[in-house]
Amino acid sequence: MQPFKTPSKRSSKKDDSDDGSDDSLLFNSKHLYTPCTIIKSLEENTDKGSKGKGSNSKKNKKRRATVQPVGGPALVKTRDGTLYKIRDATKLIALTSPDDYVGLNDVLHMANITESSLLHALRVRYKRDTIYTSAGPILISVNPYKPIITQQGESIYSEQTMLRYRTSANFSEEEPHLFQVADRAYSAMMDSVHIVPNLEDADADRSMDSPKNHRMGSGQVLNQSIIISGESGAGKTEATKYIMKYLARITTKKNKWSSKENPPFLSPDGKAMATLEERVLSSNPLLETFGNAQTLRNDNSSRFGKYIHINFSTEKGIIMGARVSNYLLEKTRITTQIEGERNYHIFYQIFAGANPELLQELGLDVGTESFRYLGYRSSPNTESDKSNFVETMECLSNVGLATEEQNTVMGMTAAVLHIGNISFEETDNDEDHSAVITEDSRPSLQKACALLGLKESDVADAILTKLLTINGKSIKKPSTMAMAEDKRDALAKMTYSYLFLWLVKSINITLSQHETDSFARNDAKQTGFIGVLDIYGFECFDVNGYEQLLINYCNEKLQRHFNRHVFEVEQKLYASEGVDWTYITFNDNQPCLELIEGGAGLVGILNTLDDSFSGMGSSREKDVTFVSQLHKLFGSVAGTKNTNGGHDYFVTPKFGNDRQFSISHYAGEVRYTVDGFVEKNMESTSNELKDLGSTSTIPLARDVFGVPASNDDRRSSIRGFSVASQFKQSLQSLVGDLEMTQPHYIRCIKPNLKKASDLFNAGEVLKQLRYSGMMEAIRIRREGYALREDHNSFYNRFSVLLSADDLNGGMGIDQLVSVLSKRLNVSDADWQIGHSKIFLRRELSDKLERLAKLRVHRAARTLSRFGRLVASRRASVLLVTWMKFRLSMMKKYKANKASSRIAATYRMYLQVKILKSCINAVVKIQSHQRKIAAKLVARRLRDPHCGMSHRELNELLRSETNCLENAIDSQDFKRAANIEEKVYVLNRKKTL
Repeated sequence: MQPFKTPSKRSSKKDDSDDGSDDSLLFNSKHLYTPCTIIKSLEENTDKGSKGKGSNSKKNKKRRATVQPVGGPALVKTRDGTLYKIRDATKLIALTSPDDYVGLNDVLHMANITESSLLHALRVRYKRDTIYTSAGPILISVNPYKPIITQQGESIYSEQTMLRYRTSANFSEEEPHLFQVADRAYSAMMDSVHIVPNLEDADADRSMDSPKNHRMGSGQVLNQSIIISGESGAGKTEATKYIMKYLARITTKKNKWSSKENPPFLSPDGKAMATLEERVLSSNPLLETFGNAQTLRNDNSSRFGKYIHINFSTEKGIIMGARVSNYLLEKTRITTQIEGERNYHIFYQIFAGANPELLQELGLDVGTESFRYLGYRSSPNTESDKSNFVETMECLSNVGLATEEQNTVMGMTAAVLHIGNISFEETDNDEDHSAVITEDSRPSLQKACALLGLKESDVADAILTKLLTINGKSIKKPSTMAMAEDKRDALAKMTYSYLFLWLVKSINITLSQHETDSFARNDAKQTGFIGVLDIYGFECFDVNGYEQLLINYCNEKLQRHFNRHVFEVEQKLYASEGVDWTYITFNDNQPCLELIEGGAGLVGILNTLDDSFSGMGSSREKDVTFVSQLHKLFGSVAGTKNTNGGHDYFVTPKFGNDRQFSISHYAGEVRYTVDGFVEKNMESTSNELKDLGSTSTIPLARDVFGVPASNDDRRSSIRGFSVASQFKQSLQSLVGDLEMTQPHYIRCIKPNLKKASDLFNAGEVLKQLRYSGMMEAIRIRREGYALREDHNSFYNRFSVLLSADDLNGGMGIDQLVSVLSKRLNVSDADWQIGHSKIFLRRELSDKLERLAKLRVHRAARTLSRFGRLVASRRASVLLVTWMKFRLSMMKKYKANKASSRIAATYRMYLQVKILKSCINAVVKIQSHQRKIAAKLVARRLRDPHCGMSHRELNELLRSETNCLENAIDSQDFKRAANIEEKVYVLNRKKTL
């Protein structure tokens, strides 16, 4: 026995010590795939002569850790120190370096892919915080239960990451990511307007097709869908959220509008509403608040399914609107939760985030421990609930709800809690044991009625009495305590479920109101859509009821869709094309679907459940009748699958078969307890409760209670309007929509049941990989032909690899394949020619692409040299012509410039002459004016009275007048004449 030492690389990261390189092999222990070391070969004929001599020597002790894995049994030691005995050591798979798995983005490229190697690759990548891995067209997402930060210090969901995936030149070389799937769907939709796949084989390989593998089409939009599946707590809701953020982010830049030209859409209270992208993003957290809850498996578990239909303009590339479809809200959670779980998030957010005034107005200032529907349990006002409440109110504003409407929504939510606090007691003097409302709970009834705008007497009468119609006459019968409690819970469920449906309706209305949002949206002519499906995962609890049956039925339906697109269509395409290919079997769940839903003349569980409602007896008796009918139709020997004419997927339990039955789902066997099946299936809410909504004094409340009226659920047709039949129709419509799209699959994996980070439970992960059909999908891709293309398209692309001599032998796809097979030394197994298309393995396709690029590049260089020669000759002729033209233009320019200068000089001479004449005239005028001014000054200077005031002139005039009179009296006429002249002058002076 020769020892050996397996060379391996030791990881440099401390946190990867579990994947140390000292362990050279991998041991499949109970399907957990654990790295191990061979301690000793246990083959009997090994070293017989040395028996008893050196088997326990020190030398053998030193060498036993490196025993070569020869054939036969061996003893191996796992990393935790446990010893195992295996039958055949040659079946151990050599452990490659962990770094190889980290850099391996697509597991289809693994040299030896098995369940063990796939599991180990996911584990190694998970421990390196690489949570996304591709498996061909499928993205595997392992929930990290913690934020992941890149080496650059940013989140893997940051805006920089979004832009990198959108603008990446080598998109296929980027790390697998949710953004990569979203961008692939968006690009495929946009590219399909001009380049669409062959519709005959579009289903065969939609996810793997690329634009280069498509043929030219008529411009028909190829709509897309992103189907996110996985167990509860695997991260489906978060994946949906980030995909929507990515689609909104990459289309936002294309939709910047001016507020002057395109005013924003206004909410009912006159405030500017958020943009359409913001409204689309706001719808998701709003639905989570009212439709998600904390469960034992998931702190943010979706208790309803949703399909988000996002419309895009294929001309502008922007979001045109969106529509949300919801499926099967879990109503029992409104009134009852098991230990360790919570009611819907909105109830706790109100307590944590609402201000004291609002809490007092809603009657919620007493705490969560005071309400029956919250389990009478206290819930700490966590910071997350508080911040989420603020976000919820912002989302309500973004989707167009005014402040008054938001208060009404909060009031109706609080009313549900107050309804739950209504209690009853039996009357003492009544033989019918009729119930009455206790006095202690009257305030709860009053508060609930005030918040709903209902009359207290009407609500009490609807709960405490039952209206019976006998021979056309209406008779009110008192309710017992059990009946009253059921009606109370039914009223609460009806109120909350109607409010949830109204919110979905309001969201869809505001997401479709884009007429005034942007001219670009209004101007778009051709649209496409991307559908994002986030729906509850497979559920299997200790006690499984009606809700689990419908949820698992939905998962069966989606698994069937997955099987059809990944397996059946693939194999049908090979068969129709005449390709020599071995048929691969897979786990077909169609019989299980037929067991549940029936159809095509077959009786199913849901049909039987609908028929059970019309039977006689109480609700419990109808449940017993229903399960006994199932055992009669499909059952067999207790505890086994039927082998005597029954259904293979129906299992009769050994014990408790009067209340239980089991179904072998694709994800495992689930036992269902039928308590309340018939009643829940028909949703037997009394007409008295349904009529209460129309009497509300609050307009919005009346609108809320009127939302489901279109279903007309009072019709007599039982089967047509049961919950199961409606859910079945919704699923058929959903699958029909998905069938018309190009699907993209995301398989979310939950690494452990403890919701803990950095904990990888290999058994749990392997179970999910098996149940999700991942191994079959990988196997069919590996063994089949991953790429296919039309004959004409393939010939046009790769005929460049043929020389002139090759073309002498003929033209066509057969000649091309023959020549290339000889030249590349490939076998027929690497590619095959079908009736209308050729099928290739990925490795050969990559090789042909490289060769075609080299040939095109070489031809491009030759053409480039010839083009440069022709261009240089043309350039020389053009240069000479241009120079001649340039010289003539220069001469013309100089002549024009000289004539312009002469004309300018002459015009200047004329203007100067005119200017001088004007100056001389001005000088003469000024001198004349100065002359006149000087004369006036001289005259004033000669005037003896110059500068005298009016008063002084009067006094002088009186004095001269007296002197004149004296001179006349004295007959001195000469003197009198002189004085008279002075008086004349003074009078004139005075008048001036």
